[in-house]
Amino acid sequence: MESAYRLLTVALLALVTIIAFENMAISTAMPAVAKDLDAVRSYGLAFSFMLTAMLLGIVLAGVWADLRGPFPSLFAGQLLLAAGSAMAGLAPTFTVLLAGRLVAGLGAGRDNQRHGVLAVAGPDLPEGLKEVQSVAAAHADAAVLTGPAATGPAATAETADVCALDGRHVAAAVLAHLLGSAWPVHEVHVEVEAPLLWVAPQRVSTLARPARGRVLLRTSARLRLARLNVSQGSRLLWSGRVAQGVPTRSLTIPSGWIGAVDPTGGPVVVRLG
Repeated sequence: MESAYRLLTVALLALVTIIAFENMAISTAMPAVAKDLDAVRSYGLAFSFMLTAMLLGIVLAGVWADLRGPFPSLFAGQLLLAAGSAMAGLAPTFTVLLAGRLVAGLGAGRDNQRHGVLAVAGPDLPEGLKEVQSVAAAHADAAVLTGPAATGPAATAETADVCALDGRHVAAAVLAHLLGSAWPVHEVHVEVEAPLLWVAPQRVSTLARPARGRVLLRTSARLRLARLNVSQGSRLLWSGRVAQGVPTRSLTIPSGWIGAVDPTGGPVVVRLG
């Protein structure tokens, strides 16, 4: 690649990455966001607002570029994209989130106008600039993968590696049973109290341990340095603090207390201390 186009290439790749990351990150996080903002039925509006605004932004960017050149429109697009993304990320209500998506769409449309300029001018571009165009187009596909990879651990239920480890753990137990091993008996039911929603595993045995030696919990409210108690009747099996708990992520506690469970002592209860 010619040195004269290296800075242009870096700028275009950065712009492609930002837009692709934003689009796919929002797609990954929206299920959790819609649930938190009590807007599951309006889920699709977050995407339709963005796409409609992008179409309008492309049209406006083309007119602006004809009158003033491409750079003012490009800079305005980046500012609008940043402002809209910040508005959506900090939105206290779904209405504010939609407004943020609208602003971000206008900005993304203005930034995407560069593709039209390069496509129309394609036959007349210098060879070095044609190479820049192909590199930017190829990078867009790779950049799409970064959004879900970065957003998933922060916004969704569990990461792929955790799901794989849990699945392998369950599959090993099922396979052992199919090969003739006795299925665990004298299992004890595990319950939770609000604001905790559920626990996994929901049945425990002193003869087995959960995957990775951890017990998963989900909360309906944000927790900060909260104390959790695990008890069976009047017996306290474990007590400890969790640094943070959010509704969109599971939190974990050690499973060492399972060895102290009395198979005839009734259900185990996990509650806030």
